[in-house]
Amino acid sequence: MSIGLKKDTVVLEPHQEAWEIEGAEICRKIKAKSGGKRKNRTENYNGNDKGKDSAMNDNGIPMSGPALYTVEETRLAMEWREKALELEAKYKDDLIEAGDDEDKKRAIIKLIYDEVGPVPIPIRVSMSAGLPIVIEISKYQKEVEKAAKISVINPDGSWTCGICKSRNTGDYCSMCGNLRPE
Repeated sequence: MSIGLKKDTVVLEPHQEAWEIEGAEICRKIKAKSGGKRKNRTENYNGNDKGKDSAMNDNGIPMSGPALYTVEETRLAMEWREKALELEAKYKDDLIEAGDDEDKKRAIIKLIYDEVGPVPIPIRVSMSAGLPIVIEISKYQKEVEKAAKISVINPDGSWTCGICKSRNTGDYCSMCGNLRPE
C-alpha cells in the first residue's frame, strides 16, 4: 500500500498498512454515525456551538480531542504566566539572596502571589507547571488554601467552618457537614 503526498509517494510497512486500514474503517463508522454531515469547527457532536469541542475535517472525523479551555481562558492563563515570569526576573536577585532562608523566600513569593493571584488551571496542568516560579507560587497557593480551610472555635463556644465559613454550635457544620475542630 502507498500514500500519495503532494510531492512523493510513501510506501508503508505492513504494520502501517494495518493502521491505515483500521483508521479508514473508523472514519467510515464516524461518517455513518454522523450521517455524512460535515461539522462546523466550533460545533460539537450534539450540535451546540460552545467553541470548546473538537474540530471536524471534511470527512466528519475529529481533527483533535476536545479543547479543554476556551480561547479566553487560555489567553488569561498565558497573561498570568508572562506576568509571573516578569516578576520572577524582577525579584531574581532577592530570591538568590534569600538562598535557604525559607521565611525570606516565602515573603518574596507572597509578593509575587499577591500581584499575580492564584495559578490558573490551564497553567497547573500544562508544561508551564514545571517552571520554578510556578512551582513556588503553587506551593504558596496550597498553604493559603489550607489556611483558609481551618475551622475556628469562637470564645462563645460556637465555631466557624473553615470550608463554607458558616457559624455552627454542633459537632458538624450545618451547611457542609465538616467536623468541628478539636
